[in-house]
Amino acid sequence: MFPRSRAFCCTVAVSGLLPLAAYQNRVPAGHAGVPGETNPPCTTCHTVTLNPPGGSVQLELAQAPAYQPGRAQRVTVRILDPDAGRRYGFQLTARTSANLQAGAFTAGSATAVTQQGGFVYINQTSSAASYSFDWIPPAEAADLIRIYVAGMAARGTRDSHVYTSSVELSPAAAPSFRRVDPVVSAASFQPRIAPGSWVSLFGEHLAPPGVSRIWTAAEIVDGVLPRSLEGVSVTVNDRPAAVNFVSPQQVNVQAPDDDATGPVEVKLTTAAGSVATTVNLSTLAPGVFALPPRGYRYAAAVHPDGTLAAPAGLYDGEPPTRPAKPGDILLLFATGLGRTQPPVASGRVLLNPSPLANPTALRVRLGTGEAQVLWAGMVSAGLYQINMVVPDLPPGEHLLTVEVDSIASQPDLYLLTASQNEQRLFLPAPMAAAPRTRMLH
Repeated sequence: MFPRSRAFCCTVAVSGLLPLAAYQNRVPAGHAGVPGETNPPCTTCHTVTLNPPGGSVQLELAQAPAYQPGRAQRVTVRILDPDAGRRYGFQLTARTSANLQAGAFTAGSATAVTQQGGFVYINQTSSAASYSFDWIPPAEAADLIRIYVAGMAARGTRDSHVYTSSVELSPAAAPSFRRVDPVVSAASFQPRIAPGSWVSLFGEHLAPPGVSRIWTAAEIVDGVLPRSLEGVSVTVNDRPAAVNFVSPQQVNVQAPDDDATGPVEVKLTTAAGSVATTVNLSTLAPGVFALPPRGYRYAAAVHPDGTLAAPAGLYDGEPPTRPAKPGDILLLFATGLGRTQPPVASGRVLLNPSPLANPTALRVRLGTGEAQVLWAGMVSAGLYQINMVVPDLPPGEHLLTVEVDSIASQPDLYLLTASQNEQRLFLPAPMAAAPRTRMLH
């Protein structure tokens, strides 16, 4: 048997057919299941069966089991009950280990905030199976914070199922960089970057737990790329970088414009702290983007019809691939190739392609041959496109290197070529805007 508690508010005890509660917009405080408060919850006004089998109240927190001080995270409360005819409600609060109020709430749809005696609660204003809202942790980290919630599934006040749950959260760990090459070109993965180039940072706790995303269109304002995502920001030589992608282990940014060369500081900051290291900043740092399968062995080269120039079946069907042949025109994608004409500012949306300022300094070597370069320039922020003609080469894998002023891209990158007579066993694909690579999440 499960405990049934009988206690009624005088205004609602007369009928078991009344709505979920007598307090549609302001549920009385102290019914979230916190030890020392009303337990079982809701017995002030309802006849309660506590935690009956078959149902539950579930808590989903975007960053659980951690929190970042002062950084809002989304909370979703779900109430499950085998009786679909019941009406739902909840109350939730957050406390420190010393039972002090932990942060604040921003109400969402069908929710409202209640305060009493220094404590803050959030509860329903109408029946729903789930509720979402924001919790803002304290600005200063507490040791541990526990979120308490009580969910109700009721048929009036005389037959109410109440489910309780709680989750413990710890302060998010401060960010740290990996020991070897924590800052590299996002294309070559070499520890050398250039102004305006795409850069990857590697480590632990670089972003809030559970976060893994790129920027959105809404975060690009007046053509300026975002300088922060999910509370993560990066500076290179004390200058802010545009932040494209954040996750706990990897962050991708576009290096800011800078005339400096040599070792410079790269600093990443989150709500949990900051971490810094140094990387070599060069005027040029050619890097060619590669395709992920087989250990990034093949260059991200694309036929004009959008098919990737790579071994057939590299992706088990999609996207389609086929080897290049002598005489084929390919599109190659890179970063760190230097200045364009007209110049392009880092951290801004590129409206029109901008060719290299000194195209004669660019060479594309393929095995023992050299590709003819038809055009080379920037086509998106920090992303260069090279249109080239595959030279006369025998079938097989050929080492591919891009050089600018004799500075070469990464080693061990290949392009596969086939003979002119090889049968095409594929269907052409629509033109792709850009290949998926390590940088383009």
